[in-house]
Amino acid sequence: MNTETIEDCLELLVGLQTAPQGQFVVRKEDYNILTSIGRQVVRGIGLTDRQYELVKTKLLTYNDMFEHDLSKSLNSLRIPLRHLNREKTIKLVHNDADELCIAVKFIFNKRLLNAIEKAKVGTSGHLYNSQKKIHYFPFNEKNTYQVIKNFKNSNFNIQEELLSYFEKVEAMSNNKEDYIPGIYSFKLKNLSDRAIDFMVSSIGEPSKDNLAIYNDRKDQLGLHYFDQQELEDSLNALTVLSKKIVTREQYNVIVPPHVYPIERVLESLLELNRFPVLVILSNDSPLDGLLKIHKGLTNIIFEQDMSVLFRVDNDKDSGKEFNEYIREHKLNNPLDKNTKVVYINSNKFPKPLLKNEWNPNTVLTIGSQRMNTKVSDYVNPLDLIIHYDTELSPFNRVKAQTL
Repeated sequence: MNTETIEDCLELLVGLQTAPQGQFVVRKEDYNILTSIGRQVVRGIGLTDRQYELVKTKLLTYNDMFEHDLSKSLNSLRIPLRHLNREKTIKLVHNDADELCIAVKFIFNKRLLNAIEKAKVGTSGHLYNSQKKIHYFPFNEKNTYQVIKNFKNSNFNIQEELLSYFEKVEAMSNNKEDYIPGIYSFKLKNLSDRAIDFMVSSIGEPSKDNLAIYNDRKDQLGLHYFDQQELEDSLNALTVLSKKIVTREQYNVIVPPHVYPIERVLESLLELNRFPVLVILSNDSPLDGLLKIHKGLTNIIFEQDMSVLFRVDNDKDSGKEFNEYIREHKLNNPLDKNTKVVYINSNKFPKPLLKNEWNPNTVLTIGSQRMNTKVSDYVNPLDLIIHYDTELSPFNRVKAQTL
């Protein structure tokens, strides 16, 4: 038996070198760790300093199973010790795209990996470089708060600038009413006078009757706080579909026709003060969509407040009928700031939309469909895009929530 080095002794003990049967018996509590390290050194990977101390301590407890004293062997290495960089740091760096990121660096540690998983729950954009052993998070207020909160008590060397920024964010989080823009006891706070004037003129002074509408527009308006009980009371006064729209988690939502008739959808848009509406009709069957929406809006929107911004060739299927319907119902009105409903074709972007100051609050697509690139670019920034269909078209590469 070769017992010249600590690696030799370890391999003999765990059965990775030939030894007389029954000479070595490893205790149950030692078996997994010693076997794992033994297999490591068999592959030619040296011990770390901590592994070396652990193996030395463990082998001394098995000294009687060997034919001679292990003192000399335990101080001899077959493979030089492997030195690990145990530095634990959190600092700001620029990634390959020259974007400012929070870089969290540490070697493998289950407890710290659990902390990473916790931090990821409240953050976005996490990436991991396995070669450098660095976790990257885009630098922003939310990510900074979550990362530092989960690692500040784990003996990391944290960049002073990040710590200072975290402390400011934490103070804001702990004293929301002094910092966070929102509605507190039906009062708009931490907003400019100009912003408050705009909101009040658009929606009214915050109240139980309109708090849900403020919440529906929170991303547009930059509102980040609502008293939850007051909000819940306001939401409970809404119809089922309206409540689902307000509490949506995605800007794109799917409203299935077999669940909600088009009249319910339009009533919700009225209830939530979501006009003006841009209606996108299918290029294949625009007449069907126009009939459905126009009839649904009867007694809701005056025809002079609607405008169809495209026509169909008369020699195409239903083209003549489509054009005549527009003329008969006087839907060929010019676009202006008072227009409540605009109809366009999914396949072509009308120039008047760019030249006019008219802006929609909602997009309603009749059937989830592939849109012209310019149409898609125009609607994507909006915070409510309703796809009136059973599922999202595979051509729509957006995340959508079914209501």
